[in-house]
Amino acid sequence: IACAALAAVFTITWLHPIDVVKTRIQITKSDKCNTTYASLIRSIASKEGWTSFYRGITVAWIAEAVYYGLQLGLYEPLKQSLASQPSKAGGLSTKLLAAAVSGSFGAITGNPFVVLRTRMVANQGKRRGMASFANDVLRDEGGLLGFYQGFAAMFLRCIVLSAAKMVTYDTCKTFIQDRFLLEGVALQFWSAFVTGFFITGMVMPLDMIRTKMMLPTENHQRTSLVDCAKGIYHHYGLGGFYRGAYAFWVRIAPKTCLQLILFEHLRESNYF
Repeated sequence: IACAALAAVFTITWLHPIDVVKTRIQITKSDKCNTTYASLIRSIASKEGWTSFYRGITVAWIAEAVYYGLQLGLYEPLKQSLASQPSKAGGLSTKLLAAAVSGSFGAITGNPFVVLRTRMVANQGKRRGMASFANDVLRDEGGLLGFYQGFAAMFLRCIVLSAAKMVTYDTCKTFIQDRFLLEGVALQFWSAFVTGFFITGMVMPLDMIRTKMMLPTENHQRTSLVDCAKGIYHHYGLGGFYRGAYAFWVRIAPKTCLQLILFEHLRESNYF
């Protein structure tokens, strides 16, 4: 778990600016989502300064360490323990179940930090710290339960992401190793690169819903997953579920590569 958490923190440090752009694309009211990347980046840089691309980085470190520490760190032990025999640990059903369980643990523990990260990244006004946003949630949005806004989307997203990420990576790694006889970093890189494509296609709609659900509303009323999905479809159409998809892929592809390669390196080096 420590190896996975460290790998996640290192990776998000480099890729957080892309996450800021992705979130801003998702919350913008403009319908021309495919043509606003350059203008959005220029707008953030000119109005808020280049340091704004690192808004929310502190809570992002915590969120990544908690979520991916559990997702990556628990996957292999769960896969081995869920298999009736060691030889069956490579079965698809075992991989899916292990990925789903590890992802669900990440969702339960990581949701409060993702709520804060989403709000800090979306904030375009005066800089505010994590404590300030946490006080808003506690005061205006139902106390501790406010930190679990968007949990339904977060839970499903984590399960799908974990399954797509770990199962695809595990399967690709075995296939590439057997078919092309690659080893080491080259094997890990290509396995992670292919995994990034699958993650984007499967996870992006839930990512969009999660972002919308975690933002505060004017009357502080919670929105259900179904109502939020209907609202996105009504306002943007089916393409609305893939707002920010390009930024998501630009972030998730190198993130998957760096995270999984570093995780395996740390694990094999016996640093922890």
